[in-house]
Amino acid sequence: MLAEQGQREGLSWIERRKAYGFSVEPNPGGQSYLMRLQAEEDRAITVFMDGGTVRAEMVIDGRPTFLEKIFIDSLAGGLIPRVDYVELLGTDSKSGERRTEKITP
Repeated sequence: MLAEQGQREGLSWIERRKAYGFSVEPNPGGQSYLMRLQAEEDRAITVFMDGGTVRAEMVIDGRPTFLEKIFIDSLAGGLIPRVDYVELLGTDSKSGERRTEKITP
């Protein structure tokens, strides 16, 4: 759905399972959670408290990065949506540099 005027629409069962969905589980240490996207299950996002701020950190472009945005482009048509690419954007957690990575399945 194009959010041209800020409108939202819930995801269908197929969209949640195949393209846009995610799972969350506690990290064994108990201080954070692991989040995995359906579109990119091999790469975990660690969600944790940093002072009074919730952070999401993952490897982007080979470096530990505070995740800020995920853009998923999917191709419509047929019964099951197909992910064309996933773009990850954030700030390097060590250097503060901007990081981006485009993943094509």
